[in-house]
Amino acid sequence: MTDHTPEPGPRCRVLIVDDDPAFSGDMTLLLGDRFEVTVAADTTGALAKIAEVRPDVVLLDITLKDGVDGFVALARIKAVESPPEVIMLTGMQGPGAVVQAIKGGAFHYAMKDADPGELANLIGLASERAAASRRLASLETQLRRLGGELVVYDPLMLRIMKDVEKVAPTAATVLVIGESGTGKELVARRVHELSARAAGPFVAISCGAVAEAQAELELFGQVRGAIPESTTVRTGFFARALGGTLYLDEVGRASLALQAKLLRVLESREFLPVGATAPVRADTRVVASASHDLQQMCDEGRFLKELFYRLNVFSLVLPPLRKRRDDIVPLAEHFLEVFGAEMGRTGLKFTAAAKEFLVRHEWRGNVRDLRNRVERAVILTDGDEVHVDALLATHFDQGMTITEMDAAIESAREDYLARLHRAYAGNVTRSAKAAGITREAMSRLFKRYGLSEGNV
Repeated sequence: MTDHTPEPGPRCRVLIVDDDPAFSGDMTLLLGDRFEVTVAADTTGALAKIAEVRPDVVLLDITLKDGVDGFVALARIKAVESPPEVIMLTGMQGPGAVVQAIKGGAFHYAMKDADPGELANLIGLASERAAASRRLASLETQLRRLGGELVVYDPLMLRIMKDVEKVAPTAATVLVIGESGTGKELVARRVHELSARAAGPFVAISCGAVAEAQAELELFGQVRGAIPESTTVRTGFFARALGGTLYLDEVGRASLALQAKLLRVLESREFLPVGATAPVRADTRVVASASHDLQQMCDEGRFLKELFYRLNVFSLVLPPLRKRRDDIVPLAEHFLEVFGAEMGRTGLKFTAAAKEFLVRHEWRGNVRDLRNRVERAVILTDGDEVHVDALLATHFDQGMTITEMDAAIESAREDYLARLHRAYAGNVTRSAKAAGITREAMSRLFKRYGLSEGNV
């Protein structure tokens, strides 16, 4: 049997909960050379030890004599924050108690006279699952902290997020630069969330969507009576963002007229609603984003240099997803969980081959592309595992014809099969396992694409 005891490093912490001192002592001696072992004699002591030493695995006697049923003790242990894995110890034969233990959340069960080596191996397996659960909990905490889709594992993005934490508490104007789909608005929201203005509104304006004729009204609003016989009061973007943050999305797409109006507000720190006689103080922090090279646009006369200098007080340059590959799988798994929950498909997971595909792909549309592809893959997936084919079948760019889509899918599939063929020297069985399909299906694919079969 394969030994699953954790690799050298921080040792697995094991708590033995048993009211028989002789048994606890014997188990401590048997397991002490491989694990960090502590002991409790009852449920109250067990809960105290769990809070104190944070064990990875608990060995819990199914028949404690402290008046608390073993299954009640199990429920109390599993109810703590970040609970350990629990292995129930029993001296009774029969499936009834075992089934009840597993249903109650126990990792497994073991007979009290079990071989110490087998028990150690079971503890190792439970420890691995406890570590995986902690990693998932950490990821979920990070997702909540960073605002959903802003998943940060890659060193490049970690450095950028440190810069975000430095600039957010200041009053500096921030310019977020990056390709379309890299998460510029999420970063802007993070700047807002970490600022002194977090309790105020976060207002986003798509600069390219503001018509030149309506720019004044859109930005500054209008007071009642501004237009003869009109009783309409219109609140502009700057007024809506008072006390908070105004996000200028894709400022490079703003008309020169809109740019001039933005510059005026940034210079004077006040604005005048249409029809008003007195200006309003622009108590607003500005964060802008751009996917264009604003410096080049300035050189070409398409962007006001003064506005560029006002916006570029502190810049954050977001790398494309293909440059932050450590973020790809965590992001994809987040989207898989989100869309799976929306469609009543909880428990979905990517095959190893699908994860490999995700990491290797170029993601020209960045996070938005990844998000859309995972959503469509969930729709196409019938079982619990998302395979490479489901991801391949969702890849096409806007504007593609059906023929072009089919050609793109065929090309990607052929490329993936060729890489599998090289990686496993034509071994059909190993290639099929890596791709998550049957050997027969892989054999047919090899023949279809002219790939020779190696030893099976």
